[in-house]
Amino acid sequence: MIIVSNSWFKVLSGLFINLGAGWFGVVFIAPGIVGQSLLFSSIVLTKNILLGTLCLVIAKKMEDFIS
Repeated sequence: MIIVSNSWFKVLSGLFINLGAGWFGVVFIAPGIVGQSLLFSSIVLTKNILLGTLCLVIAKKMEDFIS
């Protein structure tokens, strides 16, 4: 029994690509909005970069699973 078909993996992969792009977009937008200390800004930027990278890795693994 197939729980998730290949077409759903393709859709989810596209979703994770867009989420990754959103996280990387926040990396460029957040420093102008968050006027906190350097330590707080560094933590926020590091978290956003890691989440963006994680989303792109998940998308790549899904694409590899489909092929």
